[in-house]
Amino acid sequence: MSERVGLIGLGAIGLPLATNFIAKGFEVHGFRRSPMHEFRSIGGRPSVSPRAMAEACNVIVTVLPTYEDVREVLDGPQGVLKAGRTELVIIELSTLAMKEKEALRAAVEKAGSVMLDAPLSGVPKMVRERVSIIFASGNKAAWDRAKPVFDAMTDKAFYLGPFGVGTKMKFAANTLVGIHILATAEAMALGIKAGLDPELMVKVLSPSGGTSLQFQVRAPIMAQRKYEPVLAPHPLIVKDLTKITQFADELGCPAPLVHLAREYFQRACDSEWRDTDVASIFEIVAQEAGLYGAPAMPTDGIQHEIRALEDRRYGAMIDGDVAALEALLGDDLVYTHSTSLVDGKNTYLEKLRSKKVVYRKAERTNETIQILGTTAVLTGEVRLEVLVDGGPRAMRSRFTNVWAKRPRGWQMVAWQSTPLPG
Repeated sequence: MSERVGLIGLGAIGLPLATNFIAKGFEVHGFRRSPMHEFRSIGGRPSVSPRAMAEACNVIVTVLPTYEDVREVLDGPQGVLKAGRTELVIIELSTLAMKEKEALRAAVEKAGSVMLDAPLSGVPKMVRERVSIIFASGNKAAWDRAKPVFDAMTDKAFYLGPFGVGTKMKFAANTLVGIHILATAEAMALGIKAGLDPELMVKVLSPSGGTSLQFQVRAPIMAQRKYEPVLAPHPLIVKDLTKITQFADELGCPAPLVHLAREYFQRACDSEWRDTDVASIFEIVAQEAGLYGAPAMPTDGIQHEIRALEDRRYGAMIDGDVAALEALLGDDLVYTHSTSLVDGKNTYLEKLRSKKVVYRKAERTNETIQILGTTAVLTGEVRLEVLVDGGPRAMRSRFTNVWAKRPRGWQMVAWQSTPLPG
């Protein structure tokens, strides 16, 4: 088997995977729609498209947030399958619905290749340390061919049987994750309400018979009420728990606890805790328990929070992640382009959804932030590389950008840009 491997998705999970591959001697070809400077700096080889990657690699790993993302990189105009290669092994690591995995497999098999359903379980630290778990399933011969790739990713890759078993096992695993995090929050709130010292609870309960990995990881965070750095944000767990509850409903299997967990995490997702670690579910439970007069605010101040939201917004623009933008943009958005064309939220998102507008690159400079109560005003300059109706455009503009504090957290409500020469 070639010592080359392709990796599509170079985010919080993909970059440590790339590091692991390189450490094991693989030549790693990577692709993402946003800049790949960090990937290049660790020794990776950026690919200009998934199609180009398929021309160089026999095994390709995908780790992307949504079905639409995976479908695009596999079967889109510049997708892996457009290379015309047969006998490719595609390892799909994402947590997706069963029907979505089956649709992807059908497209791959139609093109003469094979896809393994292999969801990954673990936070970035676990991936870096090669202790994340991969639940692999599908064609056994393809698993055997790709075994060195799995071994480079983790010491805990399991072959479980026919295609789809991996996703079903991941659903079972994430059922426990969601319930255990909420149970940890409930136990901590109960103890604190009863007068127990939270740090003492962590020390005594972590090695006890009532412990779990989630208690050991999240209880110390809850005790300190500091939810950064983010191991996993609320939108991620809500996405997974929603798929699990839908699957359980389709099976006719009662799942009362996972339904309840999904409701609680959705409440956190709709609050100022949305982009903090999922351990902040404790704040929702603690508020119900009347523990604190007011929730502790996320660390590093409002300017840090706004800048992080802007980073996420630009990342979603480059990645075409319409679902992420849907949450970041206010329903009353007024988006004024440098051409003087004005879009509302729905018309702006539809242009991204339909690929009428595709952002390729964005660079911000001279950015300043003013906080005026529940309003944040940003000014600066931005260089954009965009495809509009398939044609490339490069723009340099001065912008004014307004965010407002809403019940769901900060949302962008206005954008105004003025073209600059050059």
